[in-house]
Amino acid sequence: MKRIARVMITISILFVLLMSGCNINTHLNGLKAKCPECDINIHPTSDQQCINPCMDLCLDKNMGVTSYRKLREGTEIKCSCDCNSGAKDDLAIAKATKAQDSSLCNDVTNSYKKNSCFIFVAKTMKDDSVCENIELMQGDHSRDSCYVYVAIEKGDKSICNKILTQSGSNSKDTCLAFLGMKLSDVNLCEEIKVESGGNSRDVCYLFIAKQNKNASLCESVKVINGDNSRDTCYISVANEIGDISLCEKIQVDSGLHNSKEACYLLHAIKTQDSTLCDKATTKEFKDYCIEQIK
Repeated sequence: MKRIARVMITISILFVLLMSGCNINTHLNGLKAKCPECDINIHPTSDQQCINPCMDLCLDKNMGVTSYRKLREGTEIKCSCDCNSGAKDDLAIAKATKAQDSSLCNDVTNSYKKNSCFIFVAKTMKDDSVCENIELMQGDHSRDSCYVYVAIEKGDKSICNKILTQSGSNSKDTCLAFLGMKLSDVNLCEEIKVESGGNSRDVCYLFIAKQNKNASLCESVKVINGDNSRDTCYISVANEIGDISLCEKIQVDSGLHNSKEACYLLHAIKTQDSTLCDKATTKEFKDYCIEQIK
């Protein structure tokens, strides 16, 4: 759920704050407090300087949330949201999300941020119909991303079927993978098409195996070695349940990453059992293991 970078980076922290249960006291039909007017003659000193002052100030006064860029104590900001179009858009997104009113997203002027606004409202309302407000544009997968978010929130596989993207982070396979992990449903993992690219199916099995402490699911992981592999799965489950016999199922013998050696040394350190440090293949690794137990 990463990867709609152009849109998400600038406002993802803001969204986390809004959704994290902060004490929000707001009049949704209008601004609770009027932001100060712009004063082009003001040149703040370094002690008064802050990042995104317009957005911070307006959000603080009108949404009742703590700024994600905390202002320096005693800072006096003299500008309004009207000074910065980006700040106005972010405030509109915040209000639309809190009000659960997708029509307010039309106040957002930037097209990418407007799409993000619809995504946030759809996710909050758990309503995939809101996603249909996002215009389909070549090279932009915002609508599909919206479907992914809502499908996960609702736990509804049928929404994944609306996704047009065939591969990548906003694809149907990604939707099924995240949903499978959320619901611990291996049947959803099995529906993922391997030919669509990536290793979403393996990641899905691996996550559920670790979550349910079920090593038998590791056999369903197709990739044997490397990241998000069958070996990784055995290490994860072995570490979760404390069963070092699973380390013997790992194909790669040595190395501090996805190997039998790594599996034993992790267990040695976790259980503070120095005898397992003898499984180290080098003096350097053995010394490191013993040092972690002292």
